[in-house]
Amino acid sequence: VFNNWSRILDFANGTNNHQLFYSNANIPSQFAFFYKVSTENYDGVFIDSSVNSWTHYAGIIRFNGDYEAYKSGSIQASQSGGTLPPKLIRSYHYFGKSNSPDPFYNGLIDDVRIYDRALSAAEVQALYNLGQ
Repeated sequence: VFNNWSRILDFANGTNNHQLFYSNANIPSQFAFFYKVSTENYDGVFIDSSVNSWTHYAGIIRFNGDYEAYKSGSIQASQSGGTLPPKLIRSYHYFGKSNSPDPFYNGLIDDVRIYDRALSAAEVQALYNLGQ
């Protein structure tokens, strides 16, 4: 079982400052893909997590503010009309660590990719297929 809110990735300008993150959630056996708008305001989605097995995860934010989370090549959750994170330079980029005082991620991370555009569902599926 993962620690609450330990990050897989966290990009921000510090705590509560335009945080984009993929983490385990404070809900047992779930990951959260979120943009932290302010201290108490998040946009994003929760998906079921897998433990003790390699699993492909992808998170997408579309230009209309829609959030999508994929697991093993298939969409698992979406949110329409969320906040589109502003285009700005984020100074703190962490993998396995948080910009907030949260626990470290206790697991393995492999083949992280970051794109400057939203991938299509077919592209997410193709990335998943690369690992099969």
